[in-house]
Amino acid sequence: MEELESILKSIRENLTGNSQKDIKYLQGCMELYRDHPLHREIIRACTQLLYKLMPEESRQHFADMFSHAFEKFRADLAEAQKLTGAGDYDKARAILTPHIREAEHSALFQPDSEVEFRSFAEPMEMVLYQQFYQPRKAVQQAPFPFHLLYLLLGELELAQGQTKAARKALEKGLRWDPTSAPVRFCYLSVLREEKDWDGFGRVNRDAFRQAFRPADLARCYRNEGERLLHKGNWQGARYAFLLSLNYGEEGAVKGQLETIAQKLGDELAPATREELTAFTQKEAIPLGPNPEVLRLAAGGAQACHKAGREQEADYYLDVIRPFLSEKDMEELKKKLGY
Repeated sequence: MEELESILKSIRENLTGNSQKDIKYLQGCMELYRDHPLHREIIRACTQLLYKLMPEESRQHFADMFSHAFEKFRADLAEAQKLTGAGDYDKARAILTPHIREAEHSALFQPDSEVEFRSFAEPMEMVLYQQFYQPRKAVQQAPFPFHLLYLLLGELELAQGQTKAARKALEKGLRWDPTSAPVRFCYLSVLREEKDWDGFGRVNRDAFRQAFRPADLARCYRNEGERLLHKGNWQGARYAFLLSLNYGEEGAVKGQLETIAQKLGDELAPATREELTAFTQKEAIPLGPNPEVLRLAAGGAQACHKAGREQEADYYLDVIRPFLSEKDMEELKKKLGY
């Protein structure tokens, strides 16, 4: 990016050291280059320089403004969700629209040649993204949870039966957070509504690969059970629903199992480990959590523990803990240097 470096070098060389003059100068540069092909990179660099030049009181004012904007964003999402639940879709959409405009058009949040923005809900999502998607650019966390914005828009569209619009919104949500289980599950609801069972299976396998919470893994198995029921594979659906119960008690799953028992016969023998292993291999889904996910969480815990960041280390241990016995958990911690 020689051209970008040349432009930024020229901008920096013209700084005078006088804060007031330099702030006006940088504002002028942002306007001057707004139509340049590299305008996003230039505006971002100028914004960073502006922040450094601000007096302390201005920085605090800037921080207060951001805090207020974040609180308003969250409050608006909550209000739009409430309105959607009440069926007041027009009002909900009106609340979301300015935030969607900001997410899609603000130069501060758009990817450029060097940086891509994501809005991960928690650290493990970023770890999974780095591992499974191998981004070529530097990844920065967006200051607002834009994936939730598009999740809510997708739910709104789906509630109105607009599956194409819902799909489009949720695809945008997955671009902001490719490892978001809530967004992916809502996307699966759209595919279910469209009866795209092949697509449903593919997307659910992606959800399996990335699941790191027991409730999410349970839902993946439940989704697989629904897909197999649609295909008329009652025994396969039974196995999927049984596996779902290992990770989350769900009344709907128990009801499905009762229906399957009536179809296959009440005197069903308990599923064996061998049967479940053969079933998951046939359907190309994991038997339990993805080992790679647990390995990544263990690596995160070990790195943070060595660096003395115990609160962060505990976060990663808490990802692993529900999937291991107490004895296995203690053995793992010893291996990690605890």
